[in-house]
Amino acid sequence: MLTSAALLVGVTAPPAVAQVRGLVGCANAHATNEKRLGTTPAGPATSAITGHTVTTTFALGGDELVAAPPPAGYVPAVSYLQAGCELASAVGVSGKTPASGRLALATLTLRTDLPTQLWIDPSINSRLPALGAVPVYQDRVAWILVSPVQVSCFSTTAQPPTLAPNEVTAVDAATGASAVFYQDALPPCAGTSTPALVSIPYQTVSLPWHLVSRAKNQGHAKVTASWASCEKFTWAGYRRGEFPPNFPTPAQQAHDAATFAPYETTMSHRPLWTLSISVNRPIGPPCGAPKKRVITVFPQELDKTLSKEMRHAALGAVITQQY
Repeated sequence: MLTSAALLVGVTAPPAVAQVRGLVGCANAHATNEKRLGTTPAGPATSAITGHTVTTTFALGGDELVAAPPPAGYVPAVSYLQAGCELASAVGVSGKTPASGRLALATLTLRTDLPTQLWIDPSINSRLPALGAVPVYQDRVAWILVSPVQVSCFSTTAQPPTLAPNEVTAVDAATGASAVFYQDALPPCAGTSTPALVSIPYQTVSLPWHLVSRAKNQGHAKVTASWASCEKFTWAGYRRGEFPPNFPTPAQQAHDAATFAPYETTMSHRPLWTLSISVNRPIGPPCGAPKKRVITVFPQELDKTLSKEMRHAALGAVITQQY
């Protein structure tokens, strides 16, 4: 797994004298390039950020989010590249990672009375990690990624032009933890407005795996991978006969919610014959001791056999949005 910021290239970053150990590197070596992290969306932050630092205080939603300059001479323990990887791989309320934005160091304050929208799935086979309560940001020095919200309004009537709303994802600049997500109020759509909200993002990480055995008929293989109890295997709950090509019925979904399913996954033909074992995890340093698990791997298509080769997919935090 990539852990060295030196492998993440393509940006002109400020020198970092310290880095927080254990933060996950990005699977995409270009995830922290200037095209992704150097584009400031239109709005209050446009002229408030110079280089990689907030130099003039700006606010979103009145006083819902206030980003002020960091203390003079402050040196973050989390480097620019580490923060960029964490925030570029953060899964927000849309279920995707940011497509682009502007990464900057700031002193961040968030109002504590904002509506919250949290990822919650109480089933045994939940793929969502336990994320706890929304962290409090009161004059806390943080890395922030200001991104445009991708708004889709399906309406039969023309909607008035509005300034695109922003979203801000942040992590504590001293620890790389306490990830938080803020979304501007969305413009009215068909007469309905969506108020601002806060949430807790998470990230998906591709893990290293090791081949244990292959069936003589090449119908399945056994591999091992390790993850902590605070991390959730992303394919839990799917069974070979249902994915692909058939999705679970409501009755099967209800059954799966109360029945622990074995770890199962399928090979992918793109990139050629790769196997990706991934988990959803809280953003930040390691959240527990990893435990080795055995996973059954099936061909991507039913009634087929495994390929002769089983290659690793890229390891590290996964970016789902293109740019």
